[in-house]
Amino acid sequence: MDHRSNHNEIVKKFLLIVVPIALFLGILSIYMYKSEVKIDHHNLFSLEMQLLYQQKNEIQSTYESIVSDLLFLSTHHELQHYITDIDKCNILDLNDDLVQISAIKGSYDQIRFIDGNGMEAIRVNYNDGDPEIVEEENLQDKGGRYYFTDSIVLEKGEIFISPLDLNIEHGEIEIPHKPMIRFGTPVFDGSGTKKGVLFINYHAGKMLESIRNIMSYSEGIPMLLNPEGYWLVSPAPEDEWGFMHDNNKTFANRYPDMWKEISTGEAGHIITHEGLFSYITIAPLKEGWISSTGATKAHQASEHELSSTDYKWKAVLHIPAEEFFALSQRLAVIISFAFLIAIIIIGVLVWRFVRASYEREFAADNLVRSNRELKELEDIITVSPGVAFLWRNEEGWPVEFVSENVKQFGYSPDELRSGSVPFLDMVHPDDLVRVGQEVSDYSKSGVKEFTQEYRLVTKDGRVAWVDDRTFIRRDTDGNITHYQGIMLDITEKKQAEEVLKQYEKIVSSSKDLLAFVDRNFIYRSINGPYLKAFDRSRAEIINHSVREVVGEENYDNNVKNHLKKCLKGDEVHFQAWYSTPSAGKRFWEVSYYPYFEPDNTVSGIVIGVHDTTERKLMEEALRTENIKLIEARKIASLGSWEYDMAKDKLHWSEEAYEIFGVDRDEGLEVSLKDLMGAVHPDDRDFVRNSYEDSVLNRVPYNITHRVLTRDGTVKHVNEICVTEYGEDGTPFRSIGTVLDITELKLAEEEIKEYARMQSVLIKEINHRVKNNLFAILGMINAEKERTGDEGMELISRLAGRVLGLSAVHDMLSRSEWRPVALEDLCMGILKGVFAGLPGVVGVDYTVSPSDINVANTQAHQLAMLINELATNSVKHRTDENKTLQINIDIKDKGDDLVYIYYKDNGPGYPEGIIEGDFPDTSIGLDVMMNIAKRSLKGKIDLSNHSGGGAVCELEFVLQAK
Repeated sequence: MDHRSNHNEIVKKFLLIVVPIALFLGILSIYMYKSEVKIDHHNLFSLEMQLLYQQKNEIQSTYESIVSDLLFLSTHHELQHYITDIDKCNILDLNDDLVQISAIKGSYDQIRFIDGNGMEAIRVNYNDGDPEIVEEENLQDKGGRYYFTDSIVLEKGEIFISPLDLNIEHGEIEIPHKPMIRFGTPVFDGSGTKKGVLFINYHAGKMLESIRNIMSYSEGIPMLLNPEGYWLVSPAPEDEWGFMHDNNKTFANRYPDMWKEISTGEAGHIITHEGLFSYITIAPLKEGWISSTGATKAHQASEHELSSTDYKWKAVLHIPAEEFFALSQRLAVIISFAFLIAIIIIGVLVWRFVRASYEREFAADNLVRSNRELKELEDIITVSPGVAFLWRNEEGWPVEFVSENVKQFGYSPDELRSGSVPFLDMVHPDDLVRVGQEVSDYSKSGVKEFTQEYRLVTKDGRVAWVDDRTFIRRDTDGNITHYQGIMLDITEKKQAEEVLKQYEKIVSSSKDLLAFVDRNFIYRSINGPYLKAFDRSRAEIINHSVREVVGEENYDNNVKNHLKKCLKGDEVHFQAWYSTPSAGKRFWEVSYYPYFEPDNTVSGIVIGVHDTTERKLMEEALRTENIKLIEARKIASLGSWEYDMAKDKLHWSEEAYEIFGVDRDEGLEVSLKDLMGAVHPDDRDFVRNSYEDSVLNRVPYNITHRVLTRDGTVKHVNEICVTEYGEDGTPFRSIGTVLDITELKLAEEEIKEYARMQSVLIKEINHRVKNNLFAILGMINAEKERTGDEGMELISRLAGRVLGLSAVHDMLSRSEWRPVALEDLCMGILKGVFAGLPGVVGVDYTVSPSDINVANTQAHQLAMLINELATNSVKHRTDENKTLQINIDIKDKGDDLVYIYYKDNGPGYPEGIIEGDFPDTSIGLDVMMNIAKRSLKGKIDLSNHSGGGAVCELEFVLQAK
């Protein structure tokens, strides 16, 4: 055989070996590539969908919160007062409540009540954080707006929610744009009558900004689309709100194929040459909430009603093609390069091996070299973590091949290949049914490869988690012949994931503030309470410095030096007051712990903050109260004592020494006998008996007695004592307080003496005043005999007034000049008037019941006024045969405002008097007006009753009694 023949044989043998190996490696590379791409895509899909669901939950939560506020306001008691009786409604209270709600919420652009005709009755504008009530002249007619016409027809408790569009004011789209959602519900009064519609205009800008913040965690571009495919949120702001501007800038026109699938699907992922589109359907309306198509013009009606299922948006995340396919392209390059290197290495080895078989002169050297190289290759496979399996597609999945490193699970390759240990015995019993079902489902679906995670039971009983990546082999007819897999032990990964989940639960459930910062003091991780305390979003803290978050002054004064010390490896603990945006001033216990890496270097700091504000405030309050208590005891002259019965020892407080007149340095004998020695001799038996009865009957005592000090001073004290008993019922200790009430006792005696003197003085004054009044009345009656007809009337009226004054004076004196009943005062004046006017017959008068009392000053003024009214009624009656009827009605109008209505059945007042033109002879009317306006500080009106008779209406405020 010549050299050329040898060479051809070598090449032929080389190709027969290398080509199958290359095919196998190629298939394996493709499998690895697709598996990795699939895993990466799965992780990416999961992240995108998680963010979309978070966005959906955020929107639904916002809608529920606003509807809750709307229903609460629709039944607000001040609004109910307003719609029931606007004249009696305290509109200022209603406006104040609405302004406060607007300020607190911060996202309600307008809160409006629109009456049944479509006219704004009340409107509060948020006004960029300074809410204000819109003046009446600036309120607008909204009767033609779709949201009013769609809401006014609803029944009680039904909710109308408008589409998300732009706010229109005075017929024009408001600039800058205000994304707006209008929430409305009809308002009914207590009788069930519909009075109008309550609207909350929700400024959706914050909600859209929140959506952008949530989506910032995605590598995709966030979009929000309405049911027609118009952009509500777009990467290009000029494309947004096309339906409001009558343009065709829609997602549906730009991506018609994607829109066809997105508009009909609930949620999913679409991969096209444009990249990855992940989407979800958001239907924020609950069952029973109503919407409509809305309108883009100011007075345009909506086309039709929308149910809760028709009102929906599409949230979309778009990762452009250059970013989405970049990872798979890099992975393809890496695997292709690895495949090429492997083929080159294997080709070299095989070439050498084949050539050696034909070149016997080099057989020994080639054999040694080949054995060494094969041994190295075998060692590489053996130490590899991946176990290679080949199962036949038969019952029980018999193992046809398994690599040597299966020993890591305790089994030898021969045990599995021979079938002495069936592979199914290795699978954990709790996972066996699932694994079998998944293999069956994957096989029927027609996929070429699949990935599973399940548990194996090792030979020594240990449980190991494995990641099994399986490739399905089929024959030319498409029947499955084998399953080829690479199995990786992922037990440590699973354990780490479980520990991580537990840590996350602990951190998230903690009420303490927890965070992690790196060596540059940049936040890398935080929990929920940390966000709440600083009133910021996660994006506003993560990747930001501690200085930015806590403030420069706080950082320089309280934080910086502690962080630097902790970075050196020391734990740091300190306490300080901090001002937080959400909870105000708080007292925090702060701990900094260095985070050590395996090489013992500090890579960051764990921050723990425990809020102890309530405990701190309580300690300070207790400290303050103790100081106040000590001071109060000194000021109040309150002493205390404690008697130890077993030792017959008595202990006094400093105040007790002072009360009993004993020098503390001198001290007092320590027995109970000596305590009794300090009691006044006349009170000792009383005190001793009170104490003994208290101990015997097990009840505290509270007594007052006298104390006789060593300098002869007599003091009055109030003493309280309680006794404590042991488990066997034996008394062992008495505790008491003693209060010096000497000044109080002296004051009581002085008050009693003063009251007695006052009573005697009042009786004497009353007696003398009444005698003088009756003396005046006697002189007036004596003058009647010497006076002609012209003066008779004046004297009679003077007599009536004196009798009236006498009556009111008598009432006041009987009540010892305390306030008198207004009802009794009016009745007494009327009796006095008619008793002092001789010849007056046919008089009938009534006074309505009343529990109003008036002070003595106002009683005199009212007596003169009512006396004048009654005298005029008698003077001006024209028919002596007709019974004169006088009625007085008294009403309490609240806030100490009193209303008196006086009416008779006489001829009434002349027109000039009603208009305020009093003749010179009407001195009595002038007196009435002066009393009402100047003395009583009230209002008086004179008029004639429609049925005849004079009417006087008086309003005044009661003086302090």
